Parts: sequence; structure tokens; C-alpha cells
Amino acid sequence: MNRRQLRTRMSSLLLLAVLGVSGGNPAYIEFHKGEESATSRDWNNAITHYTEALRLKPSYAEAYFKRGNAYLHMEKYNRALKDYDEAIRLSPDTATAYRNRAIVQYQRGDYARAFKDYTDATRLEPDSKTSYFNRGDMHMDKTRYDKAIRDYTDAIRHRQ
Repeated sequence: MNRRQLRTRMSSLLLLAVLGVSGGNPAYIEFHKGEESATSRDWNNAITHYTEALRLKPSYAEAYFKRGNAYLHMEKYNRALKDYDEAIRLSPDTATAYRNRAIVQYQRGDYARAFKDYTDATRLEPDSKTSYFNRGDMHMDKTRYDKAIRDYTDAIRHRQ
């Protein structure tokens, strides 16, 4: 069995497990179909499934987050931003949503908002090195070397 066949078989087993755990909830089923598509880097199909999950359950924060990730991979930054905004509105304590929104803000040239989102992510997950490291990169790009060194030092201190 090659890697692709193994991945497909594992995804099918995961879907069966989800069906059992979710009690057959259609929104969760669509969400996990989206996850399977995202694992295969089939972003368009992933977006279709996440969108259907959101149609079935409009308050599904994780589906907004994951659809935002798919849009981010496709470099559709405006759509990704809208989904991250909604994910954060529905679940304001999710550091990864702030971190990914910061990536989008940075790509769009909105450095002040990117910096704020990285700062919020470090507040929510103070032991996560990723937010410190990414914020350090942002400072380097802006030639704020003293701040970059401080963030890189924090990233080293908090490596997991």
C-alpha cells in the first residue's frame, strides 16, 4: 500500500470514527470531509465542505478557522480575514486564530494589526514559541532589531 492509499484509508477510518462520535451530525460530517480534503491540499473541496458545515451550523467557530486556513493557503487574504474575524468573534480565546489572522494582516501590509494579533496570541498562549518567533520576524522586516531580539529570545525561552 502506497502513502496515498494509506492516507485515504486512514481518512476513511477517521470519518467512520467521527460518524460514531458525532452521532451522524451533518455539520460535523461535512467538517471532517473538509479536513480530509485539506489533508490532501485540495483547498477548493475543503472550502466547499467547510462552507456546508457552516450552513448547517452557523456558529461553528472551528469551521470558520479551517476555511480561513484554506483561503490563506490559496492566498485569498480578504476571505481568510473575514473567516478569522468570525472565528475569533465566536471563540475569542483561540490563539491560533489570532496568529493566523496576523499572518493575513501582515500579507496585506497592515503591520499594526498584525502586531496586535501576535501580541494577543502571546497573551493567550504565553508558552507558545510561534507567536514570538513570527512577531520577531515582523520586527526584523521593519528593522526594529532590539524588539526582534527580545521576541526571538522569548521564542527560545518558550520552545516546546
